[in-house]
This record gives sequence, structure tokens and C-alpha cells, in this order.
Amino acid sequence: MNRIDIVVIGTLLKEVIYFTDGRVVGPVIGSPVAYSSVVMAAQGINVGVVTFYGDDMPDIIGELDVLDLRNVMPYEFTTANRLIYRDNGDKYIEYICRTPKIRYEDICEDYLECKFFKICPMDYEVDLNLIKMLHVDGKVVFVDLGGYGGATSDIRYSVDTQYGKNVIETICNNCTIVKASAEDLASIFQETQ
Repeated sequence: MNRIDIVVIGTLLKEVIYFTDGRVVGPVIGSPVAYSSVVMAAQGINVGVVTFYGDDMPDIIGELDVLDLRNVMPYEFTTANRLIYRDNGDKYIEYICRTPKIRYEDICEDYLECKFFKICPMDYEVDLNLIKMLHVDGKVVFVDLGGYGGATSDIRYSVDTQYGKNVIETICNNCTIVKASAEDLASIFQETQ
């Protein structure tokens, strides 16, 4: 068993993509968990993944065979969505079904020995207490805000709401690195622009 260099936590998607020209592609495997993990693995980094995954996409999970998948937790289905592009170039996501929240208790013991954790949810599915606990454990925690009120969130709680403020404060107080796109920031900090 190889040593894990980084653990990536979030949801894997069973995604269908709708383009403005009428093309429909999918289902394909999607999400920042999938893309960032595969890119890191291609650079020689040993990546472990914590996610839920159903047997409704058995062929596609094989595309992730460069990753350590022992903490992929079986579930009755995979989170499914539609990624829809608009004529103006914007895109939005419709969620069809969702797997449960990922909690600190879901991380296997071997993975908890790792120093680096990347949290990249799609829509608030990584419990905030997980981030707090990793911080308490002295881990280096990197969070992508896209799924905490940013571009991939279904309901976007801005910092002008109590919940949105709590999310951002929890992340900022318990993370080493926070990543956000301009679209994420516009969504999260609506009134402060």
C-alpha cells in the first residue's frame, strides 16, 4: 500500500453536459475531486479520495484507477447533475440526486495520517466540522469555495446571511489555503462588492 501524499474530499459527479448548440454529452465523471485528483496523480502525487459513489457508474470509475480509492464509500447511487451552458457563456448546475454529507468520521485511519487535505465540495456536502477537526489535528487544509456558496452551489448563501457568514468564518479560521474564482466571490460576497 502506497503512502498517501494528499487526501481529496468531496463528491464525484455523474454529469450530463448540455451545450447551447444542442449537443448532450454524458454521463461522464465530473467534479473538482475527479479533475484535481487525476491531475495531481499525473504529476506523481499519491492521491487518496474520500467520497460516496454508487454502482450506477461502474465503467466510469475505472477512469480514476490512478487514484487510491479505498475511502470511496459505497452508496445506492452517485450524485447526479446536469451542467447546462447558456448562450451568453454562463453555466449553471441542476442536481438530480445527492449522496450524504461527508463527515470527519468517514475518513479512514490511514488517510488521517496524511498531512495535506484538499476539500472541494460541489454543494456544501463536506461537513464544516470535518474542516475544523482536520485543523485541530494540525493538518494543512486547502478549501475550494466553489461548493460553499460559490459557482457550483445550488443555493448560494452569501456572507450577508448568518449561515453564509458562519461558513466563510469557519473555513477562514480553519484552513491554510482558500481558493475562489471571481464567480465564487461574486456569489459569496454579493453586497460587499
